[in-house]
Amino acid sequence: MTDETKKGFWRWGFALLFVGIAAVLIKQATEETPEPSKPTFLSDLIIVTARTHARNWKVDKNTELVRMEATNSHTITVYYSLLNYDSDVSSFNLEATKSAVVNIFCDPENFEKQSIFSLGGTYVYIFGSKNVKEIGRFEFNKKNCEGSL
Repeated sequence: MTDETKKGFWRWGFALLFVGIAAVLIKQATEETPEPSKPTFLSDLIIVTARTHARNWKVDKNTELVRMEATNSHTITVYYSLLNYDSDVSSFNLEATKSAVVNIFCDPENFEKQSIFSLGGTYVYIFGSKNVKEIGRFEFNKKNCEGSL
């Protein structure tokens, strides 16, 4: 093989290598990213929400969000402390609190903004105080909104 033939061979080799790499990159760039599966996405969203949400956050003068936990792949548990409950037991009405929370989540304008909820996740709210570990709890999911959406 002459030097000119070797140079031509290398030029074609590099050209084919360049075209091959460009074709792979173009194919990858034009392919659509697959949608995550709903259960996996929901589970990941619950875990991230529980890990990144503020702890010991004062919701109002009587309520403090203590923490959130990813209970399982479709449930997030939210723990609240009722700051004045030990001195004024009558100040807390679990049914009224549940009704208010469900009404907020089931409002059609808020429903889609609540990703965990709209994807079929379940919230469990647990209320306690300094002296009473658990005063009450309730859970809800989008089934609680049937008829209002």
